[in-house]
Amino acid sequence: MRSFSKNLDRWSSARICGTGLAPDSKLMIQVGWRKHFLSFSLNEATRSMDGISPGIGCVKSQTCLVDFLYFRVMRFSVLLLFLSLMFAACGGDTERGESVLSETERIQEPAPIAYSVVNAYPHDTAAFTQGLELYDGKLYESTGLVGRSSVRKTDLTSGRHYILKTIDEPYFAEGLTIFRDTAYQLTWQNKAVFVYDARTLKPIKTLNWSGEGWGIAHDSSQLYISDGTDKIYVVRPGDLKLLRVISVYDQSGPVNNLNELEFIDGQLYANRWQYDVIVRIDPATGRVSGRMDLSGLLARNSRESLTYLTTPGSSAEQHGAVLNGIAWDAARRRLLVTGKLWPHIFELKIEP
Repeated sequence: MRSFSKNLDRWSSARICGTGLAPDSKLMIQVGWRKHFLSFSLNEATRSMDGISPGIGCVKSQTCLVDFLYFRVMRFSVLLLFLSLMFAACGGDTERGESVLSETERIQEPAPIAYSVVNAYPHDTAAFTQGLELYDGKLYESTGLVGRSSVRKTDLTSGRHYILKTIDEPYFAEGLTIFRDTAYQLTWQNKAVFVYDARTLKPIKTLNWSGEGWGIAHDSSQLYISDGTDKIYVVRPGDLKLLRVISVYDQSGPVNNLNELEFIDGQLYANRWQYDVIVRIDPATGRVSGRMDLSGLLARNSRESLTYLTTPGSSAEQHGAVLNGIAWDAARRRLLVTGKLWPHIFELKIEP
């Protein structure tokens, strides 16, 4: 991106497509038929000159048309300088509207994430998986559907339940994460988050959540909640106070249908509902930096009959037995994935 390191000390007002801006407002412009963005402060846009008060009109992506209004003093030389800076930023290929941003500043496609299947473990085929978590050597799972929701503590190798707690109607349970011995379990549209003691799964309290709950994860100090859109909400443990919102995107635009979440090595990993992929997200920027293609994972690696997943009228056929469920074992550097009503949990090794 071309640098705008100039300062403007005196100005009266500016508008971009009719919107008033403060001097320190950030200006973001889409240029061309590809999604290239220029972002800079109005204070950084021009050289400091007494008596100049520019207003910026609409910057159009194809023609880079700049409409300057509200000048107090019209100095022809200054106008030419400012126009040259703006046209330089927009680029000179007007036929295609291409930006002259360098390759390193363009939004790169997500890198493929290679993996290998190491093992397969038994999974309850009645479990409509919404959240998966490894904690203290035990597997925790949240399952959904009204009247069939649960939270459970399980032995990964055998599939045996240590604890299984059902959740009464009308709740539809969703994602699950465990932070400092406390388990947080979302609900879909009930606007409730159940909080448990992680070791016993005894209820501690119920927290209110303003929107839908889909997936949840945590880093060393914060919780991350998805709602099926391209947004991830960063909240404070204990009371779910909203701290910030992450907008997730790739080279094509917003990435929606974000579901189950896991935090791995400083990055967020997310299932995309109804897509056989897991995406890796930079939590600082929201950019999707990697993509793991898991299409065909179950069919290729199961010796079980899978006809029950497509039987007309079955729960799997009605509700969708899709990929969902990510758990990370940091000690052994292994990733566990499963799906709703799947007969297996797969252990994956992420390849360098």
